[in-house]
Amino acid sequence: MFDMDGMDRRALMQRALLLVGASVTVAACETISPLAAAAEPASLTAAQMATLTAMADTIVPRTDTPGAVDVGVPSLFAGLLDNWAAPATAAMLTGALDRVARLPTDRRDFADLAPAERKAVLQPFDAAALVPVGMPANFLMPVPTADPAYTRLKQLIVTLYYMSQPGLTQEMAYVHVPGRWDPSIPRTAATRPMGGAGLF
Repeated sequence: MFDMDGMDRRALMQRALLLVGASVTVAACETISPLAAAAEPASLTAAQMATLTAMADTIVPRTDTPGAVDVGVPSLFAGLLDNWAAPATAAMLTGALDRVARLPTDRRDFADLAPAERKAVLQPFDAAALVPVGMPANFLMPVPTADPAYTRLKQLIVTLYYMSQPGLTQEMAYVHVPGRWDPSIPRTAATRPMGGAGLF
């Protein structure tokens, strides 16, 4: 079950800041919203901003709910790079953006493709980039992937989307009773619950 009380916008913002290598503080979370208004991002060129916008629209497109571009993910991403990202992290993320821009094989940039073309180009790249490679250092750490820079870029786009009001209140839904429960073993009057040692 997704805990709407436990995962509020501040918690999601802390996650976003961690993804850009920032030091997370309450003050950072309280002052992050004005960053979305940055009209001329310093960390991204116009071409990179176009790639980011096209990528965000491809990963979280508009459906019956607003998409990533509708809720301002590209502007907020640019604000994080300008104001919070460590230089090495900013370079890593912009490098991943540049590689996405060069995905088309016909000399066009990724941002110049139609939505269906972007999806067809990005899907195989995404699948290859997210292939697990090895095991995490501990069970709380994410599984290492073939392309850590792209993985973090995608995670950040998705996290920023779900910290928006539409992402939290329209896209996510809690289904109290998701469907009928059928036990895998026969239940009789003698059946009793059982438990044992486990991780949680």
